[in-house]
Amino acid sequence: MTKTKMTQLSFVAAALIAAGCSKSNEQPSAAASQGDEASPQEQGMARGINDGQLLHVLATVDTAEIQQAQVALTKASSPQVRNFASDMIEQHTRAKQMGAALSSHNGLALRPSPVSEKLDKQGADTLEKLQRSDSREFDNTYMQAQVKQHDEVLNMLDDKLIPSASSAAVKQQLTEARSMVQQHLQHAKQLKDDLATTGMQGSTGTMEK
Repeated sequence: MTKTKMTQLSFVAAALIAAGCSKSNEQPSAAASQGDEASPQEQGMARGINDGQLLHVLATVDTAEIQQAQVALTKASSPQVRNFASDMIEQHTRAKQMGAALSSHNGLALRPSPVSEKLDKQGADTLEKLQRSDSREFDNTYMQAQVKQHDEVLNMLDDKLIPSASSAAVKQQLTEARSMVQQHLQHAKQLKDDLATTGMQGSTGTMEK
């Protein structure tokens, strides 16, 4: 084989190798491009929690509020606190029913997540504390817990839950839940302050002057 032919073959081989490298380099770009087209559900899962789990978080909050309010109806001394507890049962029951209907209509499985498991444990701990609470201190204990819980849930909705929603329907449900939680927080803070400053107490519902 002449030196000229060897040189030509070497040139062709080098060109083929370069073409192969160029094709290999293009493949990751194509994959990355496909990744940019992920579905909303996949994007939600990438953030660590999907729509079904988000609705389960709301259901967990609703359940805890209902259970704690049921204890308050039997142990609270102040009529204002009992009225608050009654509102919690009514409004969180309605919210829970709406969440269940939404999940059923959209075929979303209500599955637990680290977020709901954490809230479930906190709710159970608070419920046990309320059940053991002395009746003379119950009103303060209950309202302090209500302020703490609603404040934490409100921050969670803003920071993680609402931004993680994939579908418009679930985002709307979370947004409506946020409005309810904010109203409950404001009411709970007012009652907590009233208990501290006016000394609401007594089975007759009187207020110390």
